[in-house]
Amino acid sequence: MRTTIVFLLFVVLFLESSHAGAQRYFVLQKKGEVKNFKYQEGNKIHLETSRGNFELKGEILQISDTSILIDNFEVGLSNIAAIYRSSGFLNRLSSLFFIQGGIAYFLIDGTNRAIHKEYPIIDESTLMISGTMIVTGFAIRPFITRKFDLSKNWQVKILNFDAFKIE
Repeated sequence: MRTTIVFLLFVVLFLESSHAGAQRYFVLQKKGEVKNFKYQEGNKIHLETSRGNFELKGEILQISDTSILIDNFEVGLSNIAAIYRSSGFLNRLSSLFFIQGGIAYFLIDGTNRAIHKEYPIIDESTLMISGTMIVTGFAIRPFITRKFDLSKNWQVKILNFDAFKIE
């Protein structure tokens, strides 16, 4: 009985996997190198068009052979001038560690000194440390988003794995 259930489960999973659609990838690749960034349907993207210099930011709804559909706007590969990518590490470093950490240090040290009745409640060293952390966090903000210019060292491609689809 148990082997029958396992066999039926295996057959159902195998049949379902054969119906899974093949995927297409939108790839941002550095010319002459292996370094690349892959996007697939459902990913968020931020790009600039060459005609009109419009910035488009949204979810990739569909990837075709020559264009991508972003929130119901179709953009051809030849019309993409630049792609913007955010660094998650720098964003977390800036906002969580430096800005929120500086504010937390200020509040914790001030509260601790108030509880122990130490004066001045906000010490000069506390202002220097927390202020430096907050300013550093805001100074990192311009480096979070990186622009990949397609007229220079970068190119875009579509990888289509439909040709390898098992029917």
